[in-house]
Amino acid sequence: MEVILITSVTLFEKLATRRERRCRAKRKRATRPRTERITAMSALFMSDAAYPNNII
Repeated sequence: MEVILITSVTLFEKLATRRERRCRAKRKRATRPRTERITAMSALFMSDAAYPNNII
C-alpha cells in the first residue's frame, strides 16, 4: 500500500511539472512550484482518506 501511495504522489508531481512546462511555453513566465506542492499534498490527503490505516 505504501508503494502505491509513493507512486501516486510521483505521478501527480510529474503531471504538475508537465502542466507547468506547458504554461511556461505559453506565457514565457516564471513557474510557480507551489502548485506542484499542492498537488502532491492533495494526493497524500486523498490516499490517506482512502487508506486511513497507512501511516507514513
